Amino acid sequence: MKYEFWFVVGSQFLYGPGVLETVAARAAEMAAELSRALPFPLVCKVTAKTAKEISDVVKEANYDDACAGGVIAGYWKDAQVQKRLGDWMRAAVGAAVSRTMKVMRFGDNMREVAVTGGDKVEAASQHLLARGEGDGGTERFEFSLTLADL
Repeated sequence: MKYEFWFVVGSQFLYGPGVLETVAARAAEMAAELSRALPFPLVCKVTAKTAKEISDVVKEANYDDACAGGVIAGYWKDAQVQKRLGDWMRAAVGAAVSRTMKVMRFGDNMREVAVTGGDKVEAASQHLLARGEGDGGTERFEFSLTLADL
């Protein structure tokens, strides 16, 4: 899935149509420039002027699988702001992926689990210790997980 983030700006009708058009044009320019510096595209969606417009865009974002989050930034040209925004985007995409991820466990040994109240890690540790294979400390378990390119 190709993820994107939505850029929403706010304004008010009292500024008049000319100013609102300028705000929308500048927001589109900001989104385009930031998109070149960020790991995912930033799509300028709307210049929201009412609570309903804000509510509508949030609802739309919630139902759009490609939208991984919404962005509002202060001084956006600062490299540190862009870095923090990029870091947040990566975390948000990870959260979006986790909502649809399917996880399976293979070779699940249920022995000795009842004595640890269902704590399978503790059960594995006690089982290894009882067999003389562990030192009673935390055992190291390794696995590999490969995710498709986001």
